[in-house]
Amino acid sequence: MASFERVAPVFLVPDVEAALDHYRERLGFEVSPYVDDGRAVYGYATRDGCTIHFALCAASPSANSRLSPGMFDAYLEVTDLDELAGELAERGAVITDPPQDREYGLRDLHVRDLNGYVLGIGQTL
Repeated sequence: MASFERVAPVFLVPDVEAALDHYRERLGFEVSPYVDDGRAVYGYATRDGCTIHFALCAASPSANSRLSPGMFDAYLEVTDLDELAGELAERGAVITDPPQDREYGLRDLHVRDLNGYVLGIGQTL
């Protein structure tokens, strides 16, 4: 029986190049743009086994956090949240909810990107 192995959310953004730069500089991802007619129209940001896609969109997308405060748009699991939190802080990432143990059995944080998308990042307690 076939099984799912990964998920890669697609974030709609007004500037793919800026989104990729942000994920590289602030969050430590490796990035790859897809350029069409001299402009980045799609791209990937990958770190370890996690990938986020970005698609050019002229309309203003609505991140989940705008519709439901405290919600995130993608959740990434890591092996050492506190080490990552220190790295993200050094890179100047916007951590909106610092690392804390949650009642649902995870220790996690929330970080907001330049387009308002929020990543929940956590590890199992």
